[in-house]
Amino acid sequence: MEEVIGGGRYSGVLTYNHINFLRCPENLTDPAYTRVPCLSGNANHVFANISDHVLYPHQLPESCVKTSVVPTIYNATEKNLSYEAISRMQEEGFDLGWSVDCRDCMADGGYCQLRSQDIKRYTYKCSHGDYMPRWKIILIWVGVILIGVIGLIVVLAVIGLILCKCKRRRKKNENMEDIAHGHQQNTAV
Repeated sequence: MEEVIGGGRYSGVLTYNHINFLRCPENLTDPAYTRVPCLSGNANHVFANISDHVLYPHQLPESCVKTSVVPTIYNATEKNLSYEAISRMQEEGFDLGWSVDCRDCMADGGYCQLRSQDIKRYTYKCSHGDYMPRWKIILIWVGVILIGVIGLIVVLAVIGLILCKCKRRRKKNENMEDIAHGHQQNTAV
């Protein structure tokens, strides 16, 4: 449900009410939560909450867990409904449209936003602005790390070559000194 609401490519979801289903270890007395008798037992109680949005964890009653969310086309102005009224809302169902343009936009690395809506037609806007898909961010970081590792290897190789060259030069100088020292001993005799 979060992907449907957050994706923007599904039409109409933002204008509906939502039935948020919660599982709670204790009975709730708040009238905003309607007990669902067919799903409730002694150990767990299931409640439905009608809202114009999906409830976030910090909005849930203490020790309750959201189990599911169902959009509905029923425009409920009254939020404290009976279980029978909530059942009727579910029976009416909901409409769900999908935008191929948004699918293509997202496949191209953009993000889709609802631009305007009327009763029959929703229009969308594809943006490539500041949004960057996770796979591109990962690819950039992998590239940066690889360049760093390659750079480190090159620096270590250059340092190794310089050390080898210095060692050879030192050995060559030592050999020259030995030859010069040996030549001086031969001429002194």
